[in-house]
Amino acid sequence: MRSRAAEAARQYNMGVAHEVMAAIAMGNWELNDATSHFYQSQECYSQALSLDPEEKYFRDTMARLQADQRLLQQQLQQASDEESARAGAGPGKPAPAAASSLTAPVDGWPSGDSSPVHDYRVYARTRLTGQKGRPTEAFRQELVAGAADYGVDPDNALQVVNSEAQRLSALQQNVEGYRADFQAAAADGVITADERQMLRKRRQILHISDDQAREIESRFKIQGTDRGER
Repeated sequence: MRSRAAEAARQYNMGVAHEVMAAIAMGNWELNDATSHFYQSQECYSQALSLDPEEKYFRDTMARLQADQRLLQQQLQQASDEESARAGAGPGKPAPAAASSLTAPVDGWPSGDSSPVHDYRVYARTRLTGQKGRPTEAFRQELVAGAADYGVDPDNALQVVNSEAQRLSALQQNVEGYRADFQAAAADGVITADERQMLRKRRQILHISDDQAREIESRFKIQGTDRGER
């Protein structure tokens, strides 16, 4: 018969699996699937906490899940805004021709962009990444003005710039989220094998690169660690 601790660990691992699947669904803009996986993850984490409330690895799961769900809410709001914009065009007032993909996944590139739009997106992403803080309206207009060099009209260019700015904002939030996760794991000065596994999963969920993880982790002093496989 499975012990309470073993069942709690099983529920926790199932919660992590659903959280990972929710992140993958968010990356593909499959928002209904992401919502379902987050719900199942929450149920599993609740069971784990109920069965073993003293286990320290279970204590921050709900706060972590809430941070992930806030990112999902941003995507849901963006999808709703775009749908409202299309509906608001009305008869005889068609919406401006849209780029083949209005939203940018956190990793990689939208698959539906035409070649000119993709080339312009590379330009916009590179310029935005080099900025510190939120892009100003003047900087957005500068990027839109550069779209003519790629044969992209201003309406599509503005949609690309807005989606790339939202993508960059999400990435910055993810970096701060991983910093908080690592700080919590390192609070006692030791990173255990279980904590290292949790952090690897968090990097996958939050799309944190190895270089970003190393830069974040270098800010903390660890007296002992079982780094395991990275």
